[in-house]
Amino acid sequence: CSSDLIYNVLTENATVREVIACIRRLVPDVVVEEVDSPIMNQLSYTVSCDKFVRRGFTFHGNLQTGVKETIEWLRCARSDAEYILPAAAAAAS
Repeated sequence: CSSDLIYNVLTENATVREVIACIRRLVPDVVVEEVDSPIMNQLSYTVSCDKFVRRGFTFHGNLQTGVKETIEWLRCARSDAEYILPAAAAAAS
């Protein structure tokens, strides 16, 4: 197996609008602001994970599951930080 191969690993190709819609279903009060700013890559494109699948990989999950798990992880991280950071600030002073 060559170490210089590039693999795209994804369960689906989703647009930014689809991701935002998924987030809004899970966090109805989320505020999303669109900005008029140049970004590094303004092209929208799809990628293929066929090479990865041909090696026997099977995906489990979907966009909604991935976004939900990410939101839960971020909420836990924020909750942990609220407990850790004040204690660290108190210890530093």
